[in-house]
Amino acid sequence: MEEDEESLGLEGLQLFKASEVLSEFLDDSFNVQSYTTNVIQNTNITHRLAELDDGICILDKELQTQIAKRHGDLLAQATGIESLEGVLTMMQSRIVSIQSAVDRIRSKVGEPYKKIQARTTQLGRLQSTCDILRRMIRLQRISKRLKTQLHGGLKEITKSAQSLRELEHLSQGIDLHGIEVFDENQIFFHRAKEEVHMQADRLLDQGLRSQNQTHTATALQAFYNLGCLRMPVDKAEKDTVKHMKSCIKNALDNSTAMISQIGVNTSASNKGPGKISGFHQPGASVMFRNNLWNGLEILVDQISTSFLQLFHLQRVLLKKRDPVSHVIFADEITKNTDKNFIQTAWVETCENLQSHLNDSGVLKSTLESEYPKLLRLFLELWNKMKPHEHLIKTNEKKLASSFAENHEKIENKKPEFE
Repeated sequence: MEEDEESLGLEGLQLFKASEVLSEFLDDSFNVQSYTTNVIQNTNITHRLAELDDGICILDKELQTQIAKRHGDLLAQATGIESLEGVLTMMQSRIVSIQSAVDRIRSKVGEPYKKIQARTTQLGRLQSTCDILRRMIRLQRISKRLKTQLHGGLKEITKSAQSLRELEHLSQGIDLHGIEVFDENQIFFHRAKEEVHMQADRLLDQGLRSQNQTHTATALQAFYNLGCLRMPVDKAEKDTVKHMKSCIKNALDNSTAMISQIGVNTSASNKGPGKISGFHQPGASVMFRNNLWNGLEILVDQISTSFLQLFHLQRVLLKKRDPVSHVIFADEITKNTDKNFIQTAWVETCENLQSHLNDSGVLKSTLESEYPKLLRLFLELWNKMKPHEHLIKTNEKKLASSFAENHEKIENKKPEFE
């Protein structure tokens, strides 16, 4: 029986493929619209409909054959679908029960969570308030202590600076503006800082002028406690350069001004190596020379005095340590730079001196004609500075070598002019 059904199915399929009309429906590129248009234009419609009815009958027979052949499988699939629907119904009921359980848990947990959140916010605010209160209590104590220290004058200047530094730390990382205690003390803190800063400036200036290491160290400690140790060192460097520029100008410009007052013949015929340009007035040359060498002697003394002060400052920086952190002040100064303030001041002073000496031909010829005297002046300057070479750190080899080389050159030339 099964073999008859299979042969029937194969026979129906072969008939379907063998038919010129029905085989077009098996093509994958079959197009309904083009097929319909072709039938209307080129074929008898009645005959073609009869052929299509025969094809439908073949398909019906094939479907019946397949249903009869796979009757058991179809019943099993239908039964499986019914079982699947039962499983889906059960899963849906369980999902509903889980959803209701989640809603109950949410209702039970939500309220405690909101309370915990509110309490956590309150605790954070209480902690912030307690921190501000501690800062205000500490601020009042330091303020009271600072007032006492300010009355102590220079003896308490380092402690005053330390108290001001603590006050700055109290206000870091938090906005205290709007609190009456803090706002009322801000004016006092500002004035106290300016006063301590001025006292430290005066003490440092006195220490540099008198080369008193105690005064210099105390002033530097005050600046370190204020958190601005670099500032007085930079100020000393700039003040030295400015003072040297003024001294060089006074020493050399006065002689240059005398040239224009007494009158000088600057014609090429009167110039030559070792000669001074001609002066019109009798005795003018002697007056000019005396004025020039007096100015240079004063200038050399001023250079020596100014740079000895810088050497004194460097000596104290190398010796002084902070009593709390044990940091050497010289290391704190050079922490973010490789330059030495003495080197910078020296180079700028030499450049200013060179530019002024090259401004006047008469000035240059006078110095050339009396070079031994100029050499002695600078020899005295090197002799005063040479003992302080060890104060320059190794990373400033250029400055140290310049002192040594110039001193050696002058020592070698000295016998030639004695």
